[in-house]
Amino acid sequence: MPTTGKLYFGAAEIGGGVSNADFSNTPTGTYTDSEGVSYKYIKFSSSGTLNITEGIADVLVVAGGGNSGHGSGYGTGGGGGGGGVVYQTILLPSGALPVTVGAGGAPGGDSSLSTIVGAAGGGRGGPGHAGSVAAGSGYIGGNGGGGGNAWQAAGTSPGGLGMMFGYPGGSGATNATQWRNSGGGGGAAGAGANGSNVSVGTGGPGYLSSITGVEVSYGYGGGGANGDDGTGASGGHAGVAGTGGGGSANGSNTTFAGGSGVVIVRVKV
Repeated sequence: MPTTGKLYFGAAEIGGGVSNADFSNTPTGTYTDSEGVSYKYIKFSSSGTLNITEGIADVLVVAGGGNSGHGSGYGTGGGGGGGGVVYQTILLPSGALPVTVGAGGAPGGDSSLSTIVGAAGGGRGGPGHAGSVAAGSGYIGGNGGGGGNAWQAAGTSPGGLGMMFGYPGGSGATNATQWRNSGGGGGAAGAGANGSNVSVGTGGPGYLSSITGVEVSYGYGGGGANGDDGTGASGGHAGVAGTGGGGSANGSNTTFAGGSGVVIVRVKV
């Protein structure tokens, strides 16, 4: 049977004797933390249904990450924005609650737990261009995509804005002799770095959560061309499935997909 807890808003107790929620779905896993508290959790890697009885639960909702921008000639695309991340300890109602898990894409797909908690997909990285054509800006999303860069075109291309509490992508630099300097995608815990005349933009950091008993970075931004993403991995690869990470760009015309999102619900046992 679920144990009994109390619900707080900051330091103020707003509900005494509120029971912890329980779900009848098969748990993805169980663990006991360093303080001796035992949990079970369910992880939705694709859309489904949570069958739950009313009570307090920890909920992590991560949207799909944005794709990196594509290049053109010597112009390179920006890093994809990380999917939006929302973590709440919340009173859930009894019932069969629909779960939506967003895919990585351009932009990333939104994720939600019913109409209770939702997060917006990451923005796509801006495209790069060759010659004197100005590069494309990063796109808006849960966290914004990085700006692309152009070879032999003046100025910068801004990163996309983050929605709600999301972070923006970095801008892409444009310089006739330094053409691999696109911006990094915004992450759930910080903005993407700008590309400069000497370096490319790294992706913004993700939100670190141990809701499954193991710390994972969710919603990190993809790196600009040849840059690191928000986990420190080298650029030019897709975001990791189930993390909402943005796709990292490279020096080619290839687009790299954002990672799919995830919805995780944890209860005390």
